[in-house]
Amino acid sequence: MILMIFTLVLMVGTGVSQYRNGLFSAVAMLIKVLIAGLVAFGFWEPIADFLDPVFQNNTLAGSEDMISMVVLFSLTLFVLRLLTNYLAPDMIDAHGVLQYFGGGGVGILTGYLVAGFLICAMQTLPLDDKFLGFEPRSNNEPAYRSVYPPDRVWLVMMRHAGAVPFSWKEEEQPAGDSLMERYVTFDRDGTFELRYRRYRRGMEGRPPVVYFGEFDKELGRQPNR
Repeated sequence: MILMIFTLVLMVGTGVSQYRNGLFSAVAMLIKVLIAGLVAFGFWEPIADFLDPVFQNNTLAGSEDMISMVVLFSLTLFVLRLLTNYLAPDMIDAHGVLQYFGGGGVGILTGYLVAGFLICAMQTLPLDDKFLGFEPRSNNEPAYRSVYPPDRVWLVMMRHAGAVPFSWKEEEQPAGDSLMERYVTFDRDGTFELRYRRYRRGMEGRPPVVYFGEFDKELGRQPNR
């Protein structure tokens, strides 16, 4: 419930902010958020691995992944914001309704995606499985869970981006002919949530977790019948 409220607050806050900035600025911010997210999800893991021994035995231990994600995202967004402010410092004229309500609508979408990014980052922390009301993947989850909170929407976007618009490297042994199977991409099998539920940093002392076949597809195993 808390994460749902957090998402709503972020959507409303971003929508109000972009309502004031206008449509062009809102669209530019949406694009910058997407680019910053791609950079963060493309490079956070090696940085987190580098920070792992640095953060051992201190209060930041276990937060390497989230810190790497958020810092990469924030720095990229900051640089892009400086660049766009330099290239287009003034608000572009448009019809009042389109300018402001269009900007507000795009801002709500931007806030939705930023919330998805942040919830994904929080899943890497050494917290309880149901931190802040988080609902882990299950067979009896409500229908809305696939889109709200928006962490799974964000993960699908990152996976699609690596396989389609930003595909650059083919698999040595592709599993099929689809773009998702032919190209190297982020979280191809959609196991990000499951992997970090099991293997978060800082959770080494946790009791063993029962295996229910969550990674059979990724491991190339046939599901139990």
